[in-house]
Amino acid sequence: MSESEGKPAERYYLYYRRELVLSLIFMLCLAVYFLVGLFSAAPGRRWLVGLIISACYLVLMLALQLLTLRGRRWRVRDREARTVLGDEWLRASRSRAFQTAFWVMLGAQWPMMFVVAYAPPEPSIGSSVVGMGTLTMVLGLGAFVGSYLYYSRQPSDG
Repeated sequence: MSESEGKPAERYYLYYRRELVLSLIFMLCLAVYFLVGLFSAAPGRRWLVGLIISACYLVLMLALQLLTLRGRRWRVRDREARTVLGDEWLRASRSRAFQTAFWVMLGAQWPMMFVVAYAPPEPSIGSSVVGMGTLTMVLGLGAFVGSYLYYSRQPSDG
């Protein structure tokens, strides 16, 4: 282990980055799950797959926290967490990522309207409306996290 990983603020920063990468993978899994669920007409226990994906995400987040922060919790009031969240470079990257996610969501609404129109209808719920809302949410969160990770990378990251 290098000396930089031994500092508490550096460990908090590593945890923050790894948490965002794990969240991006979770958003991609949810997007695929909802797309498959939206276009499959087969009834079944689709909720079970969503529950399994969410449970895996929570277990991985707890393992990540245990391994990276060495058992400490991420608290916004901690000095190290405030250092990471208050960094000027990360705040500027977060602002740029919000703008990117907004324009991605706004630009995706028009084509998504035509794609979701071909989803098989379910009489109990309006699957097209629910699917479009869910896909918009997942697309926006994925665009935010992905662009934030891209904008906040260090010059040494390549």
